[in-house]
Amino acid sequence: MYRAVVATIDRSRIAIGLEPEVRDRLRTLAAGRILGIDFFSARCCTSVLIGDLTARWLVPPLPGGFVVLTPIEGVDVAADEHLLDLLEHAGPTLTWGGPPFARHFALRLADPAAWLTFLETPAAFRAHRHSLPAESRPSR
Repeated sequence: MYRAVVATIDRSRIAIGLEPEVRDRLRTLAAGRILGIDFFSARCCTSVLIGDLTARWLVPPLPGGFVVLTPIEGVDVAADEHLLDLLEHAGPTLTWGGPPFARHFALRLADPAAWLTFLETPAAFRAHRHSLPAESRPSR
């Protein structure tokens, strides 16, 4: 079902909390899909990266670079391999984000400063994702 994965990351290593409102609807919303934890980043006018964590639905097979985590409430979960240390140490909780008319999953970290530290790592720069598709980026 999934792309070649050596082993599932155990909940004792990476535990993701759930807000009660998410817990009530998670399995229904999944509809057989995988909850993917990812990130985006973009360079601002300097070499500094800005970005955010994302949670979105993925359909098998998993994209390259994703690692399977322990299911949450019976829902399969996978995360970008670059985020494993962050998720292990920052205390992530799956919650709702956005305005009431456009709710979406969001990840809240018990240690938000860990995200800023992550953005300074070589892994974040190597895995840097542009916020605009290549054809939309201005040429220099």
